[in-house]
Amino acid sequence: MIPMLVSYFLNGEWHLGFIMCKIFWTVENVNKLLSVALLTIMSLERYMDICRPFNKHRKKQYKISHILLTVLIFVIFLCSPIIYYSDTTEHLILTENNTIADVKISCNSDLPDSVLPFFILYMCAFGFFLPVILISLSSILVVRQVNRQDSSLRRHSPLLSRSGRAIRSISSVVIFHFACWAPFWIAVLLTLIRTSHMSEYLIIPPQALAMMRLITSFLPYINSAGNWIFYAALNRKIQNTSRQVRERHERLLELEIETNTTGMIMRALSSENCVNKEFIEYKLCDTNNVFGFLVGFFIKMTCADTRNTKDNGQKDAFNYYDGSNDEQEEMRAGKV
Repeated sequence: MIPMLVSYFLNGEWHLGFIMCKIFWTVENVNKLLSVALLTIMSLERYMDICRPFNKHRKKQYKISHILLTVLIFVIFLCSPIIYYSDTTEHLILTENNTIADVKISCNSDLPDSVLPFFILYMCAFGFFLPVILISLSSILVVRQVNRQDSSLRRHSPLLSRSGRAIRSISSVVIFHFACWAPFWIAVLLTLIRTSHMSEYLIIPPQALAMMRLITSFLPYINSAGNWIFYAALNRKIQNTSRQVRERHERLLELEIETNTTGMIMRALSSENCVNKEFIEYKLCDTNNVFGFLVGFFIKMTCADTRNTKDNGQKDAFNYYDGSNDEQEEMRAGKV
């Protein structure tokens, strides 16, 4: 759409006919609103991935085509008034003698005064205010979740700088979106004020307002052109931060498991009873790590040595007891 828009502004005339005028207004407005809607959905999806990764609603598999089709239908419905009223208009250029010097054709969408205020207001609401609120809230919650995951690791890992870069990337995305879309919608609202009964309170000259509309109309294109750069960098940094946090948590969990296992072993070895040792040895050997297997094997050998020692002691005591009885009988026989 940019080449058509640039040609229209530079020539001051529309040369592409009625059909292309309809297509221009349709694609222009649907594309702007749809891009904002998709950015909002991406922000909400990022929030769900980071802050609610195990939500049961996330287990439902929705087709992307269904989501895009639903959003597209809703956007076309919102843009239907400006599409319906878009048309080419002939403008007569008169000379000083009121003779026709030239005829220029413009491509406009002149909504009636009864429709224009409502159209601009709900377009601002659905195209700017609601997306900015949702994108900002989801970004704030993502930043808080990243800080929460990182808070327990700041003293033990250089991850703080990585999370800081991710937070700066999130802030850059929000600021870039606001900086490109806020001037555009401000110019649209000022145009609404100029065409209403409040025009006497507007101190901006019509020429300056027209130039403002011309400049700000290119900002959404700049936003669309730069989004892939900002979002690619943001997703990469968030993925790196999440991976580092997850790996650090896994290492701490393994260390805690080994510490608890060592404590259980020491308590078991200090006991005279070997039942606890056998239970621990069974649990450790049941695991799939080498550490658990070796510890379980050590406990098993220790329990076997303990049993052998006890059995040998019992046998010696029994033999001693039997020997004492034989000596007593011999003494009795001698006396007799």
